[in-house]
Amino acid sequence: MKLLPMFFIVCITGNIFGADNSDMWGRPIGPPIIEEPNIPLPKVQYELPEALIGEFIMNSSAYNHHITIFSNNKYIVFLDVPYHIPSVSFGYIVNKDNKWYFTRAPGREGRYYFLETEIYLTDYGFSYYDGNGSFFKSIRKENLPVPEHLAEDVTVPLIDARNQYFILNDLGNVRLEYNELDPIVYDDGHFWNHRLKIEKGIVRITRADNGLGIIEFDGFMEKTGEDVNGVKGIIHFTNGVPYHYIEDGTAEIEINNDGRIIITMLYTLHYSRIGIENLKKITNYSQIIEGLNFPVKLILEF
Repeated sequence: MKLLPMFFIVCITGNIFGADNSDMWGRPIGPPIIEEPNIPLPKVQYELPEALIGEFIMNSSAYNHHITIFSNNKYIVFLDVPYHIPSVSFGYIVNKDNKWYFTRAPGREGRYYFLETEIYLTDYGFSYYDGNGSFFKSIRKENLPVPEHLAEDVTVPLIDARNQYFILNDLGNVRLEYNELDPIVYDDGHFWNHRLKIEKGIVRITRADNGLGIIEFDGFMEKTGEDVNGVKGIIHFTNGVPYHYIEDGTAEIEINNDGRIIITMLYTLHYSRIGIENLKKITNYSQIIEGLNFPVKLILEF
């Protein structure tokens, strides 16, 4: 299923944040349509575990996904796909048979999102599966990195990747093109392509399927070295999508004086996303899979 239609099936058009809210690029999100005081109190309030209370950025394979859970059992979910209308859903956390669930607020029975979704408490917080079987796990907003030495003198206009590929072993001699290992569902000729933009150290990498579906890695750059050949640095990502693929949420970047830019990250492809059948389509599949260990290096050359 394509990202765009899936997004509109599960979401409610709208916005929960105040007019002064903006993303790292200063893009205004808009006026609020729902805030916590506007949601009626639930008939029964439960004492929630501390792991469920707070602001969370959800580790997600597709779109920016934010949840705020209040001690009075209310929650608000905000979903944002770049260049699409943001969406909001809200309801209550309930306990049934010693298990926690998201449920919809009364009067929202026609809404798809969080019909009744079980929440699993974990060492890092909580996780759940949505109605499409996609897996989400929580990252506390306050645990995401903030720039201490932002590379404010680095700006790169929007540029498309020239090469995008995986290195599958330490020797670097087993290489697969990005779209061989992470093909588009339906195999209809569309392909993923990466785009990079840096604005005074603020980084955005978008992955687009011919413009139909867009996945966004947002973050910031800090320098680790600079010489006559160029600049090296670390990208720290600040939204939940990259953490689905990159365990520590970072990437290395080299900006050379000749205009070449190379981004390297330790990347994990989740079988739930690409499917074992897609892997079997790869040339020399059996030889590759036999020694295939994740994470592998993803190289983006601009």
